[in-house]
Amino acid sequence: MARHASEPVLVPWRLALEGGARAALTDPQDLLQRAQEDVGVHILLERCPRAAAPDGDFGEPQEVVTIRGTMWQKRQAVRAIIERLLEHQGVPNGSGSMLLLLPSSGFESLQAPELWSGLQLLGAQLSLPSPGFPGSRFLARARGNRDQILSTATRVNTLFQDLADHGRLNDRDFTEDPSSVPSLALVPQQLQHPQALQEETQRMLQERVQQQLRELKQRSAGTAQGAPVAPTILRRPSLQEAQPPPTPVPSEQRTNGNHHPGPLPLALLLPSRLVEDFLVPQDHLAEVARRCAIHLDVASENPPGQRQVSLYGDPGKVGMALLQLQMRSACCPWN
Repeated sequence: MARHASEPVLVPWRLALEGGARAALTDPQDLLQRAQEDVGVHILLERCPRAAAPDGDFGEPQEVVTIRGTMWQKRQAVRAIIERLLEHQGVPNGSGSMLLLLPSSGFESLQAPELWSGLQLLGAQLSLPSPGFPGSRFLARARGNRDQILSTATRVNTLFQDLADHGRLNDRDFTEDPSSVPSLALVPQQLQHPQALQEETQRMLQERVQQQLRELKQRSAGTAQGAPVAPTILRRPSLQEAQPPPTPVPSEQRTNGNHHPGPLPLALLLPSRLVEDFLVPQDHLAEVARRCAIHLDVASENPPGQRQVSLYGDPGKVGMALLQLQMRSACCPWN
């Protein structure tokens, strides 16, 4: 199967392993082998080359795990790897770290403002070496909990994929042994980009956007009359019914530790992949917030595979933001 013209290189994730990390991933259960069997990724374990380390970072990784596949496959595999690494670090439910091995030719892409605004939005951290370092490889350390580390790695991978799509990176930038790059004939699934998420998201938003706009108008009218207005939350019916209704607090809301005066938010429950792999990395959320003069909050993944995006502001502007998100989500390039 030939490569798609718009994707000459499928950029892998390369995780540099420190200390006893390899043993933690392979004992008592070989997580790398399981990822290949269950998710369909191609995994290669290599000796880690010399690479520039982040400022003040004294980690000395001995090996690197190279994971190839679609974005969905890589995220599924790395999610489990991160969980095992955090357990190995003694912080299974807290804040740990993971090292990414990256080609030096893509270092400048990590200076993109949208990357750092997205990381700030999610409370994640990324440490890099100072510019001008020698060598063809460098290390970047992602810090946070499992979801934050996974989101950081996703954003970095998205930026490097864009460079590869424009011919600025090739397969040799992501391996120490070019002969180890798998034949496309052996991994055809890696070139079949899933359309299910795009179709599901577009259909969900198209079916409900008009209903949400009507409810926004009702909320606006209720606010003008001084009546308390409950937030509208897009959830699956079973989840909606299982949770008690929230208590209205019309004067001030608190989300993620921040106070937001004014009307209650419109909360959208969206697939995590849409938020983490497209809306945030491509700066869509920040741009919608700027264009529509509203505030956006992204909550942690709950339930699994879903993220709540809360829209604060004037109901009319929130309605415009909702339409903007619908149009942008429909343009998600997973086809």
